[in-house]
Amino acid sequence: MLNYAMDALEFSQSRAYFFIKMSRDLEELPKTKKAVENGEIEWTKVREVTKVEPKIGKSFSFSVEQMERFNVLMEKLRKTGETGTNEELLIKSLELITSENSTRVEFSSTQIVIRHCPDCGKAETGAGEISQNDLEKAYCDAHVLEHGRNRATIRPSVRREVMSRDNHTCQGQGYSSKRYLEVHHKIPRALGGSNDESNLITLCSACHRLVHNRQRNYEISNMV
Repeated sequence: MLNYAMDALEFSQSRAYFFIKMSRDLEELPKTKKAVENGEIEWTKVREVTKVEPKIGKSFSFSVEQMERFNVLMEKLRKTGETGTNEELLIKSLELITSENSTRVEFSSTQIVIRHCPDCGKAETGAGEISQNDLEKAYCDAHVLEHGRNRATIRPSVRREVMSRDNHTCQGQGYSSKRYLEVHHKIPRALGGSNDESNLITLCSACHRLVHNRQRNYEISNMV
């Protein structure tokens, strides 16, 4: 939407952000939205109306991978017909998951595309550049496209067996998450670790990142 406003409508970035934000705010004000659509109220007055509701700030610090997952999930919700701001969609999702009257909600897995240049080592997603640590984590359990051929770092049948063995539950210490599960090599492939089930373990994304971070810190400390 931002690109369309800037390219097709020739809005400045600040003007484009202004109209996008105002459009999202109008989703929470259906009567005002209808008045705008009928030409009964001008955009300058809408700006003042949307300022009335006080906003309380709550910041979150996302990694690039987490930001990409968040964007994908917001897009999925909007495709199902959900409307409102990202904040409202996030609250709706949390209410649905924690509702005592609802059954447990299982989200379908999200797919993140990582572009990696083997020459310069740079890797990035749509949300920005990712660290070497996150790149190594991704290579543990991913589909790699090279020279037009798509191959899995771990065969699907082996991945299913490992997930089934671990009861589709994160095996990290103190965790029992059943979401965003990935398969990790106990002995890294770079050190000769195989794709045998005995060398594989199920971890959630957070534990997987932590394990790779520890391994990388250990390697760096040994180099010093």
